[in-house]
Amino acid sequence: MDYRVTLAAQADRDLEEIVRFLAQKNPTAAERLGYALLDDALTLANMPRRGLAVQERPGYHRILHRPWFLIY
Repeated sequence: MDYRVTLAAQADRDLEEIVRFLAQKNPTAAERLGYALLDDALTLANMPRRGLAVQERPGYHRILHRPWFLIY
């Protein structure tokens, strides 16, 4: 059973800001990173328990996109 993954408005803005910032130096890497982060988040549709549980927020999981990005 697949779940629906939606991005919070703030998460969407954060992703756009990350990509825009990196695109100033390397547009190709920015596009690649943007899609990779989005793909990681969308895997939750098939694997909703992927990542580590966030103890302070029951029902939330944290995915690490190496080396610096956390997806909640």
